[in-house]
Amino acid sequence: MRVPSLSHLLNRRRALGLLGTSTLALAGLRCGLPRMLQHRPPQSLPPDLDAWAQSKFDDVDRAAVWDVHCHLVGRGIGSGCSVSPEMVSRLHPWKNFQFDLYAAAAGLSADDGVADAAYLDRLLDLHRLANPAGRLVLLAFDQYVDDEGQEVAGKSELFTPNDYVIEEGARHSDVVVPGCSVHPYRKDAIARLERALDGGCRAVKWLPNAMNIDPSSSRCDPFFAVLARRNIPLISHTGDEAAVDARDLQSFGHPRRLERALEQGVIVVAAHVATTGVCGAGSCFDELLQMLDAPRFRETLFADVSAVPQWNRAAHLPTLLRRRDLHERLLFGTDYPLPAIDPLISTRYLCQMDLLDPADRDRCNEVFPRNPLLFDYLLKRCLRVVDGDGTVHRFAPIVFQTRRVFERAS
Repeated sequence: MRVPSLSHLLNRRRALGLLGTSTLALAGLRCGLPRMLQHRPPQSLPPDLDAWAQSKFDDVDRAAVWDVHCHLVGRGIGSGCSVSPEMVSRLHPWKNFQFDLYAAAAGLSADDGVADAAYLDRLLDLHRLANPAGRLVLLAFDQYVDDEGQEVAGKSELFTPNDYVIEEGARHSDVVVPGCSVHPYRKDAIARLERALDGGCRAVKWLPNAMNIDPSSSRCDPFFAVLARRNIPLISHTGDEAAVDARDLQSFGHPRRLERALEQGVIVVAAHVATTGVCGAGSCFDELLQMLDAPRFRETLFADVSAVPQWNRAAHLPTLLRRRDLHERLLFGTDYPLPAIDPLISTRYLCQMDLLDPADRDRCNEVFPRNPLLFDYLLKRCLRVVDGDGTVHRFAPIVFQTRRVFERAS
């Protein structure tokens, strides 16, 4: 048997030491990062900063500013919500890490056992400090349902029941607009949908990639008929999905799959403007732009700009900012709590891309720890792209006046 040399033993010991150090560093990051990113209670802005923030509402109707993409979530403590066991188990480190980050973004400890109402209380405080005249479209989130119409709890990472959203909408009717989520494959899908709409819901939320919904399937036709008859917008994720597990069904995020709904007269809001993912030979974003340019969809196809400033989506911002002809069909939304996760939106990166003035970056960064919901609005108002001839392109005020899309809902 060959005896290892002294240098070999030292190199192996050094490698093991580095591995151990790296493991400890990763463990420290895993444990420490959520605490570092946890938000303080909502705060009012200092006078000078508040004056600047308020100026960003001067050219919009505050009452018409509805956040069309805002999530109501919970762990099941007094709400009927649930999260998958994997997300709260240390045996599944990545998913558990994601959950801890979401909780920190919502100003909560991941293991503090407080009632789910704390999430909503904080969100409402943030909103009332930002723009109390506006509204939050709070979205439910249905479970994964298989092709036979049965719930599969093991594949449902998040669940927010319609009843919870409806109850909170009634309790906070001055600021909350409830949005339901009903899986169209359920055997009682139409009854559930009608009941939610009769209860006051004015939108439907789908995440096809995570819920197992093929929007191009004929089995969705009865569902679409109700939405078209009642003028209810369908807010459907487009592009790839990363916030919850959707690895096996990413193709369901192809925006072309929504053409079936559009052809039946449904108002469709393509969430995130399909700013991630490959669809066919090109990007999902380019596919959606082609749909937005199609005359036959001009009255019914919209897209929300929620999460678009995130580092993995921001490359499409110059196109969106320059396409002023599309701005009346782009809708402001935050995708809260995601914009409260500091690493997801890098104002430094946006400055490097020349999409954000450094002075506006400094002001937005001051707002962020005090009110991440207001931060998202202000950031989108400040984004701009400058052409070689000095022409400046920003999102038009109409992008933020989103109430118009929901006014016909019945």
